[in-house]
Amino acid sequence: MDGPTQLWGANTAYLSRFDKAALMEIKKRNDKEGGRREWLANVYEVDGKYSLGEPTYGNYSGILVSPSGVLTKDINVCKLNGGAVADTKTKSYGAGETSCDKRPQQLVATVHMHPIRTFAEEARRQHFSGVDIASEFVKSRDEDKEIVLFLTYPNLHMTQRSNRVKAIIFPGKDVVMKAMQESNPGVNPAEVTVENRDKVDWIKFQSALQDMGYIEEVEIEGATGAPPSTSLDIIGGMILLAVGIGGFLLWRHWKKQQSAPVDEV
Repeated sequence: MDGPTQLWGANTAYLSRFDKAALMEIKKRNDKEGGRREWLANVYEVDGKYSLGEPTYGNYSGILVSPSGVLTKDINVCKLNGGAVADTKTKSYGAGETSCDKRPQQLVATVHMHPIRTFAEEARRQHFSGVDIASEFVKSRDEDKEIVLFLTYPNLHMTQRSNRVKAIIFPGKDVVMKAMQESNPGVNPAEVTVENRDKVDWIKFQSALQDMGYIEEVEIEGATGAPPSTSLDIIGGMILLAVGIGGFLLWRHWKKQQSAPVDEV
């Protein structure tokens, strides 16, 4: 997990490369969508820092994207926004080429947002799904290479919502196969494919990677000092309603006592 100097935090070699501006952009997108729909964007590394590409949106439970289409859109948006400046490190470009054309070399991974509407959904949607990670597991195993993916999701409280970002690191063949063996003892790690991914319990696989130190997680509000968003879960709403009703009944009882006649002695 060696890498550039961390921008903030401790023991978050990957997540710390998101500076405050990038984390706030993730929070902004999450808060805008709330619990409605997923979004996905490319993550690029420039001068040791992560930046976000343009978001692509899906529905509550999924999203379909064209990786080449997402990359092309980011290159075009970069040029339109005036990002076509000289590379401060290499300054090496071909004829008619700009820094925006370096996006394919700067691409690290994707960040994927899982919306969560209720507390009951948290345990499942705070994890990467098999669809998200099966292909990366296979690639890390077969090519014996390090791969990282990012997930973001809301963290629900009774009356508020904060946002978390998670990184899952696939360090290479030996580690991912060991994690699969420990978490899914009935599965042969060498036989896992994208097509038969449903036979794997991917939440247990992620727990094994976390125990081995290959999952990082941070709360955006805690890292940036930003306030959480107001959000009422059904249970939180019921509690507030009960408190409101209780307060009204106490007030009405007090009013009755105030208006009741006082017996003279």
